Amino acid sequence: MRADNLWDNLFDIAYKSATEDEFKKYHKDITDTYPTEFLKQLVNRGFEKLLKFVFDHQNPRLAFQVLGVFILNYGLKMPDDIRVLILAHSDWGSEQHQLKNEQDKSERNKWLLDFRERVENYVEGSSVKIPYETPRKAGYIDRQPIDY
Repeated sequence: MRADNLWDNLFDIAYKSATEDEFKKYHKDITDTYPTEFLKQLVNRGFEKLLKFVFDHQNPRLAFQVLGVFILNYGLKMPDDIRVLILAHSDWGSEQHQLKNEQDKSERNKWLLDFRERVENYVEGSSVKIPYETPRKAGYIDRQPIDY
């Protein structure tokens, strides 16, 4: 399971809460996209379903990390119990021995520390962009996957 697949799953859950009239109202014909405020409304409306998906996911470690990025990106609510779970599922100790390449270890540790700091300091309503790189953006990346 890849993080970008989980991201798409979360969006699908959020989109299902929209009405046909809302889609028509907010659709931008040129780019086939929707305004951030509309997406935020959908995510807030479907928040309980998003949580259920994450709690029931076969890879909860990855699912909670993706949920954390999703919440930060859209400035959503982050109840304290969810914050604790996101932090618990993003500790370095659970991953440090899974990567063989030292550069991968260093990059992953740096990313997790940065992510955890952002989660710990997060204030509801403020959008926090998390830098990320996908193989589609970076070209082929030959890395050992992490077993979430």
